[in-house]
Amino acid sequence: MKHDDSAVFLTQFKKVQIAPYLPQDKGLEFFALGMAKAQCIEENIDSDKAANQRYNYIKSRIKKYGVHSEYIKQRQIVTSAMNYDSIPDRIKINNKFVNLKIDSATHKDLFKKHKDPRGILLNERMELYEKIAMLVLKKMYAKSQMVPDDIIHVSCSGYMSPSPVETWVSKQEWSNTTVTHSYHMGCYGCLPAIRMAHGFMSSSRTGAVPSKTLIDIIHTELLSLHIDILNNSAENIVTMSLFADGFVKYSAVNSEMMEKEDLKGFKILAVREHLLPKSIDDMTWKMGAHHFHMTLSPDVPVVIKKEIRAFASALSAQIGKRFDDIKNNMAFAIHPGGPKIVDNIRDELGLSEPQVEISRKVLKENGNMSSATIPFILSEILNCDDIKKNTIVLCLAFGPGLTAAGMLLEKI
Repeated sequence: MKHDDSAVFLTQFKKVQIAPYLPQDKGLEFFALGMAKAQCIEENIDSDKAANQRYNYIKSRIKKYGVHSEYIKQRQIVTSAMNYDSIPDRIKINNKFVNLKIDSATHKDLFKKHKDPRGILLNERMELYEKIAMLVLKKMYAKSQMVPDDIIHVSCSGYMSPSPVETWVSKQEWSNTTVTHSYHMGCYGCLPAIRMAHGFMSSSRTGAVPSKTLIDIIHTELLSLHIDILNNSAENIVTMSLFADGFVKYSAVNSEMMEKEDLKGFKILAVREHLLPKSIDDMTWKMGAHHFHMTLSPDVPVVIKKEIRAFASALSAQIGKRFDDIKNNMAFAIHPGGPKIVDNIRDELGLSEPQVEISRKVLKENGNMSSATIPFILSEILNCDDIKKNTIVLCLAFGPGLTAAGMLLEKI
């Protein structure tokens, strides 16, 4: 690798799993059970027959509107992990039992045995988030020998101050590690964090901040804490069948460390991010009393398809290239917000199916993990022997706003 003192690289991707992956078919059944139980309590349904009718109705809704195993094989859903006792969880209403069994311990924590059909309040959910995030951090740093100069924490699903990362850094007595938070940007959240890391590294070269060689970026996404189990609308069913929990750590480093440690990774070439016109209400992520509430317009794939070519062209121009001249030799990390988004981007940019294959693979094997998804895709690209060194990688992701975010990398 040619030495470049001004370059910043992404490397050392580490994905973390803390719960068994749940097959999609079983996951949809699990959510149908949870929703049936919640609605039985809300509507004071007190017979097995009526409860089973409600359960079957919800199953039919999920079958019609949910994302099925053709597109998502499995997901990490921490709130459905079968990892405690297996005591039958039965609803008691008017001294009668509705025998709909859910034996997930985290689910019981989340819904407190359904004292309220909407589950526990948001502040209690954040306590669960903190507990789980600390387990994730312990795994992320289990074998790490190097103390990072900075940690950038990315999440759209959990907030508290001090954050779990600040608590972790304090307990490790990393007094010279700076923690920065990059929150609430949804599926494109890795791009602002990487832009921050590049800026921090560049600023350190001017002497404005202390010298930096290692900046860790950490994603802790627990979307399952925010599932609305009372709402059987088509929009909510799409959301609860698409999103998953995801945890990943990776690092931004300088040329010296890349060479010294003989690391594989990506050189950051360009980053771009802006709001798309006339789309402010198409995707939202707002706080409610019990959970964060997402709205997702069916127009989202249409808006993205309309704007994506101009966006990809502008990003390519930042490195002095025409997109159409280089696209056939590029690799792509497209955030799979859903199968239709990948289809629309492939068609609009004139890509081949193999160029979007890894994006589909990550969706199928993990679901939509919001901000953690692009790093999962980059990890796959980095370890794919068919994608050679010096290949330019185009990353594309979207989120509330609608915001389009993109990045060009070179595989090293």
